[in-house]
Amino acid sequence: MINDMFSIQPELLYVQKGYKIGEDEAYLKGKSNYLEVPVLAKIGFGGEQVRGFVTGGPTLGYWTGGKSTVKFGDMEDSEDYEFEDEDNRLELGASFGIGAAYKVGAGELNLDVRYGLGFSSLYEAEGNEPKTRNRVFGVSLAYLFSL
Repeated sequence: MINDMFSIQPELLYVQKGYKIGEDEAYLKGKSNYLEVPVLAKIGFGGEQVRGFVTGGPTLGYWTGGKSTVKFGDMEDSEDYEFEDEDNRLELGASFGIGAAYKVGAGELNLDVRYGLGFSSLYEAEGNEPKTRNRVFGVSLAYLFSL
């Protein structure tokens, strides 16, 4: 806490990001696992019992692994992701969010809605290839307490 309204909130998160291309009978689906460290500026407002807040700041993520699945008709195959030289495992980005906190006992129940924007390309793009970046919408519910 800097003062009653402003604080800096560093976090350590395990995040799973994914995609699905196609429909129920034929698709390509992937899940990527990240360790992510956001450092967020947090502005709070409201009373003692119920407070709202907005957050924003930079994030640094490390792509630890993942799984891809291909389905075509009755055939489905999944495999763990194997990294190659052109993969960029370090992701720089930003996170923006809004939320509310409700005081319960010694801590508070926290609802947080965020949008994450990756600045780094996941792969080295060659020539005119478009860059592939993560865009993430997340919702979390947590109970926060002081140590």
